[in-house]
Amino acid sequence: MIVPLPCRSVSRRAKSVNEQRAGDFQGNSSEEEAHSRALSRHPAPPIPIPIATLILRLHHVQITVPADDEEAARQFYCGRLGLVESVKPASLAGRGGFWVELGEQQIHVSTEDGVNRMATKAHLAYEVADLVVWRERLVAAGCTILESIPIPGYDRFETRDPFGNRIELIERTEKGGSRRPACFHQDMPLGSITSASARLRPDWGCRAARRSSCRWRAL
Repeated sequence: MIVPLPCRSVSRRAKSVNEQRAGDFQGNSSEEEAHSRALSRHPAPPIPIPIATLILRLHHVQITVPADDEEAARQFYCGRLGLVESVKPASLAGRGGFWVELGEQQIHVSTEDGVNRMATKAHLAYEVADLVVWRERLVAAGCTILESIPIPGYDRFETRDPFGNRIELIERTEKGGSRRPACFHQDMPLGSITSASARLRPDWGCRAARRSSCRWRAL
C-alpha cells in the first residue's frame, strides 16, 4: 500500500494564505501607521450634502434677561435700539419674554434667573450705518463703551445691555464695502422700498408692505 506524502508546496501556500488572513484581522502596525500619516497629509474630501438638507439661514437667536426686568428689557430693545416687537405664538405667550424683528431674523428675549451674563463672551453683533450716532445713543442710555480689537473692513465697539448681555455694534468701512442694495435708502418712501424689494426677492415686497413707514427711517 502506497501512502501519498503531503506536498510541501501546497502546505507552504496554505500557510501563506492563513498568515495573510490572520494579518487582515490583526492588522500590520507599520502599514497602519503609514496609512494614518497619509490620511493626515491628505484628508478625505467632505461628504457631499444634498441641497434639500442644507442649512438655509439663521432664523432667530435668543438672549435672556431676569424675570423681573422683562418690561425694562422691552424698553431698552424696542425703545433704545428701535427694534419692533412681533407677536409671539399663543402657545408660547404664557412663558414670558418677547420677540423682536431684525430684518429677516428674529431675536427672542426670554426670562431666566440665576445667570451671570457678565461672565460670558457670547454676544450679538448688530451692523449699523453710523457708529458714531450709536455710540452717543448708548452712552446716553447709561451703557459703558468698550473698544473692540480692530478687524479689516469694519469699525466696531462693544457694550453690555442693562442686564449684562454683551452687545457689539459694527459698521462696514468704505474699504470693506456694503451689503445694502443700492435701491434701499433710509429716506425712500415705503412704496419705493416695497417695489424695489419685490424685485430682489418676491417675499420681501409683501413683508415691507405690512411695515409702518416709520420703521424705515433712521432711528
